[in-house]
Amino acid sequence: MVVGEMSKTKRSAVRRVYAFSLALLLSACGGSGGDGENDQGIVFRAEGFVRGPEAIEEDRIRCTEPTIQNAIVDAAGTIYLSATRFFPDRNSALGDPCGGYIALQNNLSVMAINVADILVRYEVPGAGIALPENTITLGLTILPASAFVEPSSGQPGLVYSQLVGQIVPAQMMVFLNQNENQLPTPPYTMDAYFRARGQADNGTRYTSNEIGFRLTVSR
Repeated sequence: MVVGEMSKTKRSAVRRVYAFSLALLLSACGGSGGDGENDQGIVFRAEGFVRGPEAIEEDRIRCTEPTIQNAIVDAAGTIYLSATRFFPDRNSALGDPCGGYIALQNNLSVMAINVADILVRYEVPGAGIALPENTITLGLTILPASAFVEPSSGQPGLVYSQLVGQIVPAQMMVFLNQNENQLPTPPYTMDAYFRARGQADNGTRYTSNEIGFRLTVSR
């Protein structure tokens, strides 16, 4: 019982030190709310896309949430003009149902980053029309490496957020079908590029490095 009380006391003391250090840092930074330096994602980094292990049997799809131990690189996929509603699709075996997780890393030592949204732009080589951009509202908080709560990814400061139906949203599928005469003959390549935007606890805004996801557009 005495050991348990000492453990609680020690944890409380550590939390007080953490809170005090954070307050000092916020005071030193001034909470200006300006844009922070993030060259090549040094502070706020988009690491890429991953998917979790999957088991697909007939009409049953079972997905395992990705962690740092089991995550699989997921940088490409196929969409179908005649069948894809949006991508990824958790209910379609052909729609990368267990994938589309964007990996975001907070490298600040004591401050969280609150991720507001992700900006997505699209490119189709040989297209005769510009493709519309997409903004994904996220509302995600990435705790710093020093936080006491370990994220589900299993790595401090790293989160996996699944962009269900947002790598290629439904409105993009409608656009591709309606403008087929100004796009290459299927199958063709469409590249999607992602940048996340967030704000640290002191108000400093950060935009991540840009990462890509390659899609094959088939009939």
